[in-house]
Amino acid sequence: MPTKKKIEGPTLTLHAQVSGRVAEWLIEMREDGLVTSYTDAVLQGLILLRSKFKNVGSTESSPTTGDMPPN
Repeated sequence: MPTKKKIEGPTLTLHAQVSGRVAEWLIEMREDGLVTSYTDAVLQGLILLRSKFKNVGSTESSPTTGDMPPN
């Protein structure tokens, strides 16, 4: 019988219902093998979102960007 992986650091549980267009995207991503599960899709999305926010924050403070908004 497999053992549970020991979780280190903060943890939380999310329960959400997804419908409409976003649900279609999740179903397609899973069917196409882009994600292994809906949980995997959410985790990958959060990782990508965090990296985009970090990039936006670093470009705003860059002296070469001036007042130009990010693309």
